[in-house]
Amino acid sequence: MEETSKAYYIITAKVHDFEKLKLYGMKAAPVTKKYGGKAIASDKNPDNFEGEVQGNLNVVIEFPSKEKALGWYNDEEYAEAKKIRLEASETISFLLVTGK
Repeated sequence: MEETSKAYYIITAKVHDFEKLKLYGMKAAPVTKKYGGKAIASDKNPDNFEGEVQGNLNVVIEFPSKEKALGWYNDEEYAEAKKIRLEASETISFLLVTGK
């Protein structure tokens, strides 16, 4: 049986409305759960060892597979939540990486 690698979104954003971002979180949470995802880290002030810090929020969301992660991002229900996120923040990076 082939083992499926977990997938992680690593997101850096410049949030300008944290109250509105809470609404995004409430709308995104059920969709995230539907795809087996969960936020495993969130930090407004991470330790920086190299490069320049450009955002004020960093988040890591774990999914059981790349397929589930892509399904979440492309889900119509998530698209509604995404609109709120984009109103509340500027995306610096929204990376999808796979792990073991």
